[in-house]
Amino acid sequence: CKGAYNGSAFLGDNNSNRVFSISIAEFHGLALTEKGEVFSWGNNGNGRLGVNSTSDKWLPVRVLKGDYPGTNYLGDDSLNKIISVIAYGDASYALSELGEVYSWGFNSEGQLGTGDVIEYHSPKRVLKGTYPGTNFLGDAASNKIIQIAAGSNSGYALTSNGLVYSWGTNYNGELGDGTDTSRLTPVQVISGAYGGNIFLGDDTTDKVVKIFASENNAFVLTSKHKLFAWGYNFYGTLGDNTMVNKNYPMRPLAGDYPGTYIGDSPSDFIVQVAGGRAHTLF
Repeated sequence: CKGAYNGSAFLGDNNSNRVFSISIAEFHGLALTEKGEVFSWGNNGNGRLGVNSTSDKWLPVRVLKGDYPGTNYLGDDSLNKIISVIAYGDASYALSELGEVYSWGFNSEGQLGTGDVIEYHSPKRVLKGTYPGTNFLGDAASNKIIQIAAGSNSGYALTSNGLVYSWGTNYNGELGDGTDTSRLTPVQVISGAYGGNIFLGDDTTDKVVKIFASENNAFVLTSKHKLFAWGYNFYGTLGDNTMVNKNYPMRPLAGDYPGTYIGDSPSDFIVQVAGGRAHTLF
């Protein structure tokens, strides 16, 4: 049903402001409209609905603005609409047109990227960490954030110049920074098996163009269609023929795919990745 959405009866039934993206976690959902409005519903423990309370909502409500520089609601500035939303675990994330990253909800592992472990009931802006901005992740106009992803207790962001940042829990190496140390603010994913200099994506001829995340893993695709993965691997989730966690990017082996590594066949590119708790699909 429509709840607080400006429609007739159902969420998305207004043709001048249709819903074009949804994200569903175990206990809550987010919807994003063409005008950049964000609606949430479901279990609101830890404030994951972003309405400055912890009361469950059985119908969609609009996410409040929090730190977003709008009037009342997240995305209500037509010059800086919200373009992406993610619900995962007990937290929520949003990306604005200007490359700003917002998060709210549970934060026991630093998954909100706010430099603390305080849960927030309305959107907070993710701090910059090692990102070369002024105060916040994405605040350098020449290198804004263009995509976000989230795992169970970790967040990820891709910059316009093809570099990847991560924050939150890191018990399984899911941040890809070469350690198993959790981070309260973003750190840069290191090169690992990627053929760059120091960091993943720092070769301008083969930048990272897409990021994906599952519960305790992360994956990226580069402009040359190479696939890299890191994180939890007990069930062989990373596809490297081991069950050893990796805290740096590595390349999944081909298996039945026609090449040496997944993605290295020029006639059979990988374009999408999806994963569950203990398996991955390419």
